[in-house]
Amino acid sequence: AYNVPVLLDIKGQLNTDAFAEAFLKLISRHAVLHTILSSDQHGNPAGFYAEIVREKVLDEPKIYEDRQVALALANQFLEKPFDVATDLPARCLIAPYDNGCLVALCFHHHAVDEESLKIILQELFGTYVHGEGILTPKSSDAPDYCDWAAWHDEEFADQQERALERKLNKLAPALEQNFRIGDGGDSHGSKIAFDVIDVNDTILQKIEKLIGVNGATYHAIYTTALGITINRITGGSSCVVGSPVSQRNIEEVMGMVGCFANTMLVDVSANMHESFQDVLRRISTDLADNIADSFLPYDVLAQRLMPVGSNPRHGPFQVFITSDGGALERSGIFEGLAYELIECPPVRAKFDLTLAVSSRDRVVMEYDQEVISKVFAESFKEHFLQTLSVLVDCPTLPLGHLDFGFGDVADLLALSSGMVTDHHFDGHVIELFESVCLSRPESVSLRGVCGDWSYGSLNAAADSFSHYLSSHGVVPGCLVAVVLPRGIWSIVSMLGIWKLGCAYVPLDPDLPVERISQGIE
Repeated sequence: AYNVPVLLDIKGQLNTDAFAEAFLKLISRHAVLHTILSSDQHGNPAGFYAEIVREKVLDEPKIYEDRQVALALANQFLEKPFDVATDLPARCLIAPYDNGCLVALCFHHHAVDEESLKIILQELFGTYVHGEGILTPKSSDAPDYCDWAAWHDEEFADQQERALERKLNKLAPALEQNFRIGDGGDSHGSKIAFDVIDVNDTILQKIEKLIGVNGATYHAIYTTALGITINRITGGSSCVVGSPVSQRNIEEVMGMVGCFANTMLVDVSANMHESFQDVLRRISTDLADNIADSFLPYDVLAQRLMPVGSNPRHGPFQVFITSDGGALERSGIFEGLAYELIECPPVRAKFDLTLAVSSRDRVVMEYDQEVISKVFAESFKEHFLQTLSVLVDCPTLPLGHLDFGFGDVADLLALSSGMVTDHHFDGHVIELFESVCLSRPESVSLRGVCGDWSYGSLNAAADSFSHYLSSHGVVPGCLVAVVLPRGIWSIVSMLGIWKLGCAYVPLDPDLPVERISQGIE
């Protein structure tokens, strides 16, 4: 859960009593703003209308001589969490100072989306000026907000299961990779940090040419470049990137305040024989499909992808990208009063890594310091820009032919795990592995799409594979070719082969059949 803040700096003498009344009328007008979330008699999540208590949703105005004091108070107010079972999901602080007034509006994320914020400001200013305001027209078929979820499920019942299966099938290659981003971070507790990626004019000109040729968007290009950067760093061929999609294309929600936004997932898969242009076209299609499937609830997809009790910040829910396509106006005038919107950076990371494309040449990188260190973030920023530059420079060449300038293997390992350490061990690596299995059999050795593997489980699987090979005539000293994608089973096979005293010969399944046959011969 997180707060959605809006902080206005209004110049001139605001009638604070009139503005407070306008805010209370706004809450009364929109059902979601006076709804609390709890459970019904059967224990199922449900929304209930609640009484609007003035002192709980409105901090009465106090005059502050110093704007900085008012600003500090407003920021504290915006960070205060909601208890959705008892608190209405909207509150307001009015803090006048010597020649102006700060107005802090805070909403729980379940109650508003970006379109809702536009409606709220329009009606709030209109009510302040005219008493009742100019209301946003609504669809005559609009359901009551408390009934929205039930209406939505009934309306799209026939399509939802088919859309879910389509999405799961598309995500399958990436889920098998079970990629992880980050190096363990450099902070205890979830602290958010930011960096800015500035895209130079040379890259922008080439992006615009790509847009003209392929009909792509900046969002699609940056999403594709982000996924390929992650694949290069993690050594995989596929990853999942989250992307927002609005449900405002559903006619019945027109003019309603509420959260009609969804998160959809995109599989950025790229083998070395594909070009950037090939991958970009596929990602553009997937993003368009996400819009068509925006009715598929995010929580339904999440339940199918993540086992009960697992950490939602692992697996497919690590990386997110968003584009600032419909942001609020940064400034304006109402009733002769000029206002400016003060930027309120989030205080808590929603994902491990988020890229917010705020303009075509500026990308804000937001990351969780509990997962990603400053060193990793700086390296990621550098590699993202380098990858983007190479991709737009040679969009039609196979990815395997491109030099991304990522340095040697040690550099990649350092970027992936935070450090490279020299280990001295005179025996065979299997002896070291088995000694760890004996001393720490329950410790986690690997994380995969099917969950965590302990050292004991990994050792047992490797023994089983070794016995299987032996039973089929493989003897010590043999070369054993394995055609598997990167993942847990490739590690199991490698350990099992080594246990038998054989040489492990990995072959890339993305290679042409002829090349694989040559390798086997």
